[in-house]
Parts: sequence; C-alpha cells; structure tokens
Amino acid sequence: MLPGQERIPMIWSSGVKRYGNWMSNWNQIPSRLSFAVATVGLASLLSFGQDRIDPAPIKAPKETGSGASKGPSQKPNSRDALSFRNGDLLYGNLQSIDPADAILWQHPDTLQPIAFKPETVSEIQFGYREQPKFKAATPCQVRLINQDELAGDLVFGDTEKIILETWYAGKIEIPRKLVQFIIPQLEEGPLRFAGPTGLEGWTMGQVTIAVPNGGEWKYKSGAFYATRSASIARDLKLPDIAKIECDITWKGMLYLAIALYTDYMHPVNLQSKETGPDFGGFYSLQLNNYTANLLPVTKNDPLRYLGQASVQAFSQKNKIHMDIRVNKPKRAIALLVDGVLVKEWIDTEEFVGKGTGMRIVHQGQGAIKLSNLRISDWNGQFEEKPSPTPNSKEDIVKLQNGDKVVGLLQTIRDGKLTFSPTGGTALDIPLNRVKLLEMAAQRAGRADEGTVDMRATFRNGGSVSLHLEKWTEQEVVGSSPNFGKVTFNPLAFERVQFNLKLSSKPAAALPAQDFQRGKAVVRAVRGVADFYIGERNWKKLRVGQTLPSGSTVRTGDDSQVDLFLGDNGPVVRMTPGSTLGLTKLNFRKDGFETISETLLNLEKGRILANVRKLTARSKYEVLTPKGTLALRDGGAEVAADAEGPE
Repeated sequence: MLPGQERIPMIWSSGVKRYGNWMSNWNQIPSRLSFAVATVGLASLLSFGQDRIDPAPIKAPKETGSGASKGPSQKPNSRDALSFRNGDLLYGNLQSIDPADAILWQHPDTLQPIAFKPETVSEIQFGYREQPKFKAATPCQVRLINQDELAGDLVFGDTEKIILETWYAGKIEIPRKLVQFIIPQLEEGPLRFAGPTGLEGWTMGQVTIAVPNGGEWKYKSGAFYATRSASIARDLKLPDIAKIECDITWKGMLYLAIALYTDYMHPVNLQSKETGPDFGGFYSLQLNNYTANLLPVTKNDPLRYLGQASVQAFSQKNKIHMDIRVNKPKRAIALLVDGVLVKEWIDTEEFVGKGTGMRIVHQGQGAIKLSNLRISDWNGQFEEKPSPTPNSKEDIVKLQNGDKVVGLLQTIRDGKLTFSPTGGTALDIPLNRVKLLEMAAQRAGRADEGTVDMRATFRNGGSVSLHLEKWTEQEVVGSSPNFGKVTFNPLAFERVQFNLKLSSKPAAALPAQDFQRGKAVVRAVRGVADFYIGERNWKKLRVGQTLPSGSTVRTGDDSQVDLFLGDNGPVVRMTPGSTLGLTKLNFRKDGFETISETLLNLEKGRILANVRKLTARSKYEVLTPKGTLALRDGGAEVAADAEGPE
C-alpha cells in the first residue's frame, strides 16, 4: 500500500494517540529523513494540540539603515507553530516558503528541514521576536477599504495618495481611494517602565494560599514565567493617570491577581488580612478563565466588590494583550483585552491605593508567561473604534474635543492636514488634535483581490493581504492589491494565514472512524473533593488526575474543582457542594471537523460550563433532576434544581 492510502495510528511517549494519513501533508517522501531520537520521543516532534509555553524568545537584530530593516540572519530559538488544514499541529521554526513548491520547516528532532505542501497548511503562529526601535514623527494607523490595516509615520497625503514610512516595509504609497480611515496615534506620555529585563529590583513573595508547594517567577529573554503559585512585586512609580500594558500567555487555567497602587511587596491573604502583616490599601484585579473582578482592599475594612465582568477572550484564547487604564483623581480603573474595553470600574468611595507599586500573583493553576510590560502616563482618553458612515459623500474629520468637520481633505504634511469644510475656507489642523479622519464612501474604490492567497497579522496590530512570492528568514516578498509589490521584514508578523479561498473547506475528509473516549484532567482543587470510577468507592481527588467516562466527582461545602475536558469541553468548574457524573466523553476527527458527544450528569449543586463552539454534528448535554439541557457555545451556569442555564 502506498503512502497516503493507509491511515495508521501514531502513539507518542506522552501516551497521545493520533490517526493520520501517512505523510499526507508532506510535499515529497524524503529519501533520508533523520530524527534525533536517542533521548527524545516522537511526542516532541508531533505534539498535536499540546500547547506549551516556550521560555526562549530571541533578540532582534540591530536596526539597519533606512527603509525596511532586514530580518534575523541567525537561527531563531523561539518556537513557531504550523497548523494544517486537517487540524494537525507541528512545532518548530519556519525556514522558508515557496508557494509554488514547499514550506520548509525545521524541527529540533530532525537533521534536515521538512518540506510540506503549501495547500495543506492553514496558518503559522510565530514565537516571540523583539522588533527594532522606530520613532515616528506622526504615528498613525491606516485602515483600507478591504480592512487591511497598517501602522507607520504619515509623511504625506493629498487627493491622490497617502504615504506611510514604516520600519518593516520602508515607504508605502497607497491610492487614496482605497483608504477608509486614518487614525492618528496620540503621543504617549513619558514611559515610566519597559521590561522586564531581569529579576533585579523585583521582590519575590511566597504564596501558600492556592497550593502548598509554592514556587517563584523565573526570568528569561524579556519575560517572566511561573509554573507554580508565585508572587513578584516592584515599586514601579505608577503615575496618577496611568496606562499599564503587558502580554499574557498561559497553559491550563488562568488564575492571576494583580495588586495596583500597593505599598506592600508581598502577597496578602484576603481571608486573613486583618491578622496578617500591615499594608496600605490597594486594588486587586482578579482574572480567571471566565471573568475579571476588581476589589478595593484595605487592612481593616471588609472586602468590597466593584463588579464582575465576563471576558470571553479568557476562555477562547491562551494569549492576550492586557491594557489597564487608571485615573486616580476620578477613582476609575478600566480593563481592555486585545484592544476592547471590558469594563471601567468607578470607586464611589475614596481611592484606596496608598502606594505606587504593582504585585503580580500567579495562583499556581498551570503555567503562565508575562512579557512586554510597559507603564506610561495616560492622556485620560480611550481610543475610538472606527465604524464607517454609510454612503458618505464627503470626508469627515473628528477632533479630540468632540467637534466634527465635513468637507474635503486637501493635503497632509509636516504633522498637519489642510481641510476644506463644506461652504467654508480651508483649515490647517494639527494632527495631534485629530481623533479620526474618514474618507468619503462615495469616492472609494476597491482593489482586485483575485490573486490574494495570504493574510499576515502584524505583531502590534493590523494585518495585510498579499499574493505571496517568497518568504525567507530575511524578507517577505509579495504583491498587495492595494499598493503593489512590497518587501516586508518578517519580524513584523506574529501570524500568517494561507489558502484563504479554501479556509471554509477541509483539505480532504478523513475516513469515518470510531469515537475515541475522552477524559477529564483535574486542573484545580480548592478545599476537599473526592471521586469514584465504577463502584461507589470514594477516593481523594488530586490535581493532575485523569478521569475517564463513568467517573463521578463531588466537592465539599467550601470547595471547588476545575476539570479540563479537552475536545469535549474545554472547561467545567464545580462549585461547592456539587456532585457531577462524567457520563459520556466521546470525540472523533472527521477531516477538518471535530465531532464531540458530551453528557454530564449534575446530580447536585451547580457547575459553570465553558463550551467551545460546536460543529453541527456535535452535542453537549447536561442531565439534571429536572431534565436534559443542551448547550452550544460560550459560558453557562447550570444548577441541579433549575430548568435551564441561568
């Protein structure tokens, strides 16, 4: 039987079993494919679906000359992820892409790069790469009609074109008729902190609340890492009106507490704070897989809750950009996730923060990485998410003070725009007073995107659609339907998607196969919980245990348990005093689709179920004493004595 005709089971040292068409994604069958397997199992080569946090980012090269700076000439040591259209996943590093030939991929367990067929790949996620420094005189975002979005220095504009100067592609000239919005970027206040750059200056604190075996934050290549409960703090001299940004990546459950405006560098047990060491007041921002909470905390006053916000991104992703905005005079604290405002909390009492420090406490439920921490003064204004004015006949300028001017944009140069209002005389408006410039919809054009086969997402936001010619470690060459042939620095990108016209179709349907039995992994136990499998013989439940279908779990009156169900979940939280049976956890892969059958028996208490978006043939049901509830996607709270999810 020829390769590709037989579906074989692959079993790795981790115990993962996967069926696949033998070398179905390979561009060609190599005559000599060598693996360094003396001490490493094949699970490290083909660790499908097993995401790990890689503590090995690389340093960017020094900036070179003018125009687009070149990419790294050295081998990267930050891990990339290659996703196939049939759902498979392979870690390693991208070497090159020739759309007419192959994607070359290097894995540490292979002696030579592996060649894959381009049509079998859906996307590549790039590991951390530090970018060259770039200071723009008039920074802005330019959004195009096709929703491409580019950042750069706005050096010129008139009735025919807009010109951006960028570090990643040199000078880009865009026909004005293809531009939808120009969004000037407000100059940030003084940068108070950028890092981390090491552990020096930070205070480690012992955390024994969440789990008995506490750990410490580790530092490597511009990031903090923690795999156990850990606390780290520093007096960062937070300003009264502050912007606090960072990137957070996690594996498993997200349990993170961030103390803002604290004067105490060690973790505080909120349950026994009155009898613990003295500390000044602070705000505790608490994040988990479902919600964000903000609590003002003082030594002797009862805890107050300013409100809870549901954060869908926490349950659907494992990497986010977090942005905290604080206005101390207004007693306001806001949380933005991936640029979207989640909630702004207003403390109706006095601002409790007595210090200028920040403390970050990982509760030990999984692994976490924190990087790109930046603290700066904030101007107190939130960025506006633009939405186009339907069928607009004229250009529109929205100013920072709320005023709006309608007319025609004449020119942009030297940090100001010349604008002719309807029925008025031309105005010269400094760009730092402009919040948004919207081009007239009736004068817009549309580029021919017939050859576009790739969409690349920039690390700092925005994206670009291209017809790719080649991708190497030094440069990305392609043609944009908006501004023609262009050469990019690959350091600019964090993600690239391929085969856009095929994205809604599977590469090739796999033969039908029997359902595989899923499992539940115990990710967190707080308090006392136990379980049994088969016979009713209760045993103590511990973090890390694997429970098959047929298991039953119960929590004590002051306890809770988090279960990770993988393809059947992903997550269920059992609240205190609950009993839950894992009646059915089945799944199978059918081409691009994962079909799952999940049946939970909630005998007593209450659960919080987070359900990934199900395919048409999948089902997720919770059996209660009142009946059977069908869930589809998102979060749901189900009680044993309720008719349906609350």
